[in-house]
Amino acid sequence: KIKIKKIKYINKINVKKLNYKVIQINNGRAFTNYVENLAIISNNIIAKDFSFQQINGYLKQNKNEVLLSGTPKFKKELFGKTLVLTQGASGHFNYAHWLFDIVPKLIIVSEFCKLKKINYFYFSKLNNFQKESLKFMKIDQARFIDSNKLRHIESEKLIAVTHPNYFKKTIFFAHSNLPKWIIYS
Repeated sequence: KIKIKKIKYINKINVKKLNYKVIQINNGRAFTNYVENLAIISNNIIAKDFSFQQINGYLKQNKNEVLLSGTPKFKKELFGKTLVLTQGASGHFNYAHWLFDIVPKLIIVSEFCKLKKINYFYFSKLNNFQKESLKFMKIDQARFIDSNKLRHIESEKLIAVTHPNYFKKTIFFAHSNLPKWIIYS
């Protein structure tokens, strides 16, 4: 029911030490509170490495809001493969988060499967610069799902990826110590 792949190379660059992983869950769920919480769920169990809650600038994987409040939004069922790329408010309008967090996630996932084989991309509301980036990557807007409107989804095959640079301390520390491959990609 769950498939996890460790990503060892990105564009022929060795990234083994970064411990990137992609998960695919049959009938997996994603829930976001739109601000600082994302839960990737399989059989009512949170996938720790793929879920997070940001509290005062720190990434917390063991304090997810879903553990206390559940998933209090209507669930939308999707058929096919859905890639989860939402990550809360920081990714909405911030160009740096887009370039350092979301685009690298797309690159990591492309080492797992071809992006054209993904039916849906679960994002926060996208701005024009984000849509232009995705158009350049040949990802059709008709495949976008707005996590602001659908906070709780279940997909026939749900795909998520570990964070590309937020390993410890604060997001400011993470963006000050980016892996080189993100800059060169």
